[in-house]
Amino acid sequence: SDEFIPAGTAVTLVAINHFGSSDATTLRTRHLDSTDGAVVIKDVNALLPSDGGAMGCAFDTGYRVQIETVVAGTPLVFSYWPACAQVQVSRARTSLLTLSSSAAFGNEITHLMGSEPAP
Repeated sequence: SDEFIPAGTAVTLVAINHFGSSDATTLRTRHLDSTDGAVVIKDVNALLPSDGGAMGCAFDTGYRVQIETVVAGTPLVFSYWPACAQVQVSRARTSLLTLSSSAAFGNEITHLMGSEPAP
């Protein structure tokens, strides 16, 4: 329940390159309208927890798209990591479950934010 976004919540997407490094840059920010926000909320709420198994992320360039919301006054951030097909979740800067991405989720984020930049 800590990873749930209620319908009607404002959603902002932030694309970041070289996430976690000293040369991290914000590529673009998009505040979603209610229609696109509803689709992203539906997709995020449908994601399942990761099984915790080892996975290869050989093509990781540090590209992330953060789905940022505020739920009951508390920041809730879903960090989509396409290279590993994972979504890391934090609430008030406290790490929560890691979720497994889905093809529909990845396609929707790409549709809204554009393709990942070339390495």
